[in-house]
Amino acid sequence: MESITFIDSIDSKKHLMLVYDDVVIGHEIEFHFLKRGLENMEKCIYVTHGQVKHIEKEMRQHGMDVDNFKKQHLLRVCQIPNPLEGSVEILDNVNAILKSILPNPELPFRIVGRLIPDVGIEEAMSIQAYLERIFHNGIFERLNGSVLCTYDISQIRANDGWKHWLHDLQMNHHTYILSLNGKNTVSINQN
Repeated sequence: MESITFIDSIDSKKHLMLVYDDVVIGHEIEFHFLKRGLENMEKCIYVTHGQVKHIEKEMRQHGMDVDNFKKQHLLRVCQIPNPLEGSVEILDNVNAILKSILPNPELPFRIVGRLIPDVGIEEAMSIQAYLERIFHNGIFERLNGSVLCTYDISQIRANDGWKHWLHDLQMNHHTYILSLNGKNTVSINQN
């Protein structure tokens, strides 16, 4: 599997994107990304808008020693709020979320997840793409780790201009992994 081989080769900080059409394969790639980080003693964080216990159960089913890595303070599964909800500005919400999940951005880390839970709505997709641009072109360089942003292709395709959004997302990541129809493709941006 080309995506797994690529993930095994990551040895420096990268802003990555995973687009999948099969949740099981998507989780396999996400969890492998985190396992490699744990092997390198990097702090690994899985961000979810769902239930923490559910994600931890899936991690165990994929062979991760969740309890051991949590005891070592190397693995965290964090349930985060939707930054579109609340009384403060979106960017203030995003900064607060980043500080809560990654208190020391100077330590080596890996993060899997996405800030906006449902990008199947045009406005939410627009905001997520905007946040990816800000993160990729400004915030990311100050960090010492890799981030794997994950997208279910069915949510992207729910938007009228989905090809535009997919292209926009691809341009604001160092590398993107497409896992569609049982095939995996890894593309590295030259920008």
